Amino acid sequence: MARARVVDVVPRGYGAALSADFARSTGQFVVMGDSDMSYNFVESVPMVEALMQGADICMGSRFKGEIKPRAMP
Repeated sequence: MARARVVDVVPRGYGAALSADFARSTGQFVVMGDSDMSYNFVESVPMVEALMQGADICMGSRFKGEIKPRAMP
């Protein structure tokens, strides 16, 4: 079952939000991505599968492949 929750984080800021979210996570694995559709979350499935098979860490990069014009001003 997929779930999401929204939490208010103080102090404000992207880094503070990520740190607070990671600290509050209750799942076995954490998949991080922005809600502006700059990530295709389907691509995280093989990464989570690698973790389930024993990988210590798995990181993706949106710099490999296509970056749409004006996507990262």
